Amino acid sequence: MVEEFGPPVAFQYLPQHDLTRSTYFNTHYYNEGGLYELSFVDSFLVAGVKNISDSDQRYLRFKDTLNVIGEDQPSQNNYAPLFLGYPDMDSYYTGENGEVLYPAQYSSDDVYISAEDFRETVVLFPADGVLPIPGDVYMDDNVLVWDRPIEAGIYGFCIKVREFRKGLSNPEDSIFMSTAHRALMIEVDSNMLVSSLDISHLKGMVTLFPNPANSTLNIQLQHNQSTQGKLYIENLAGQTLHAEALKLRPALQSWQVDVADWPSGVYVVRLQAGAEQVVRKFVKE
Repeated sequence: MVEEFGPPVAFQYLPQHDLTRSTYFNTHYYNEGGLYELSFVDSFLVAGVKNISDSDQRYLRFKDTLNVIGEDQPSQNNYAPLFLGYPDMDSYYTGENGEVLYPAQYSSDDVYISAEDFRETVVLFPADGVLPIPGDVYMDDNVLVWDRPIEAGIYGFCIKVREFRKGLSNPEDSIFMSTAHRALMIEVDSNMLVSSLDISHLKGMVTLFPNPANSTLNIQLQHNQSTQGKLYIENLAGQTLHAEALKLRPALQSWQVDVADWPSGVYVVRLQAGAEQVVRKFVKE
């Protein structure tokens, strides 16, 4: 492990948010090729982030990977996906049905654009004390979709991009090249909430993660009373792939569903609690 320290090379004050943006730059030379992990730790986050406990005492902790290709290999160049622009407050917008949408734009290796394959997922914000975002959060191609916020406040998100290069001799083959993360915070005000109900009157809150899911889907429900429930997962054709009876109680409960053998696509989760029903969607990779 090599530790390198460097001060920020640029600052920009954002008066509308009373925040200062810091830009870092560093260079490291590798003696041999291989897959390397790059980590970055920075000082305290802002206060009051809804899904990060004691957020003003937490550190930002990034971990990326880079496949360094040796000099004896063809197609040596490899740049991790570079996110373009800054996630400013006006970088996201609200959809017609109240979804919060954030499009992520990034560049690829210049001479291999047609051979690059990117796979985007939403992961936990890179900090200690972080909790999943309440509601249905997933990537639609390169657009982060939050369907839909139910409480105003600041929330921490993170987009993970995995870069693959298709084999030069056989396009069906792929070589893992790198990962890149973008951590951002989205502030929701009361005008962005679809429901006018006070959130204290809501009977439950359902969270799905990870989304997209590869092998295991985690389902969490915070209910406020004991009752019988049912869990159904269907494909878009209406076929039920999973059904389960639930005993709900006033506590945070979790269930896991094995989706490893399911075809890739979008699935619908229906969770019934007494006379209520909550519907969420997730993507199977």
